[in-house]
Amino acid sequence: MQLFEILILAIGLAMDCFSVSLCAGAVAPMQSTFYSLRLSSTFGVFHVLSVLIGWAIGGSIASYIERFDHWVVFILLGIVGISMLRDGVKNDNVCFDNDPSKGKLLFSLAFATSIDGLSIGIGLALVNVNILQTSIIIGVVVFLVALIGVLLGKKLGKTFGNKMLLVGGTILILIGLNVLYQHIIVNPTTLSVL
Repeated sequence: MQLFEILILAIGLAMDCFSVSLCAGAVAPMQSTFYSLRLSSTFGVFHVLSVLIGWAIGGSIASYIERFDHWVVFILLGIVGISMLRDGVKNDNVCFDNDPSKGKLLFSLAFATSIDGLSIGIGLALVNVNILQTSIIIGVVVFLVALIGVLLGKKLGKTFGNKMLLVGGTILILIGLNVLYQHIIVNPTTLSVL
């Protein structure tokens, strides 16, 4: 997996954090820099951990499914992408009643937005990738995107929050389609196992 693909994957994963961060910025427009950094860094760390955990789970089953791994990656990315698209078309734009950068709410948000990383980690166990480097890149990108989201939220409020989920979901689905294209069209020998 090339650096560009990892970055695109990371941006796709970060879109739900961006949406949450926009709302967090809108809820407390006068918050301190520490508020923004605490929220964003927690999102980044949770994504690193979820990708690593998913990779560890996927590595234990990789030898059994390597003949149809491209289908697994496609399905996992598709499920996550469709879920993000479904959430993106909702128009509730409900944000937070409490400070989202503290306590249980912070950890709930970080966990909820990083669950997608488990699926991605499982998929990454099926391709040739340096998982530590990849997970750190994903974490840094998530941190930066979330930080940008909080800062933009101060200015834009919660108007565009859900729309970013549409972007993220579309990106993940396109990556899944590219994996299928690479294995079926570019390397058609994988069809012999179907």
